[in-house]
Amino acid sequence: VMVMDMGGNPMEIKVGRDNNISTSASASMPLVNAQLWESLKLSGMDVELAVEQARSSKIAMVKQVKQAFYAVLLAQKSLDVVTSVYENAQKNYEKTEQRFNVGKASEVERLRAQVTMMNAEPNVSSAQNSVLLATWQLKAVMGIDLDTDVEVVGDLNDYTETMLTPYVSEDNLSNNSSL
Repeated sequence: VMVMDMGGNPMEIKVGRDNNISTSASASMPLVNAQLWESLKLSGMDVELAVEQARSSKIAMVKQVKQAFYAVLLAQKSLDVVTSVYENAQKNYEKTEQRFNVGKASEVERLRAQVTMMNAEPNVSSAQNSVLLATWQLKAVMGIDLDTDVEVVGDLNDYTETMLTPYVSEDNLSNNSSL
């Protein structure tokens, strides 16, 4: 038996095996778990970021394909111009050669026309290579085998308005994932 003085009143407490009972229970529930809310918020933002990155990748791919397509059209147009210049130089040389043969043109005029024609030949070859390289680039961007035959149809003039639209319209930000 233990006796304790509790505010001037003695209190007896019996101790022993018969009177020793101990029980405890603990329960806790946080009202607000800030870390959990932040984690859920970040996970939602990560999903939104992944979706936006996928959209950005798609926009970039479309842009690359368009640029490669326009590059092929430009190379074809350049080839047409260079071929026209070469054909013009060739006709000029033939006329100068005929005039030289009848004595109406000098040797210098004939040589000048011949040199002009010969200088135009490498430009035609270079323009043909440019068309080939631009077509290969288009195939590569599109994921097509380089040996596959592809015919690019169209003219740059058909796409003038389409190419100028991003520069004219400043309010269209839907295709600018970075912003």
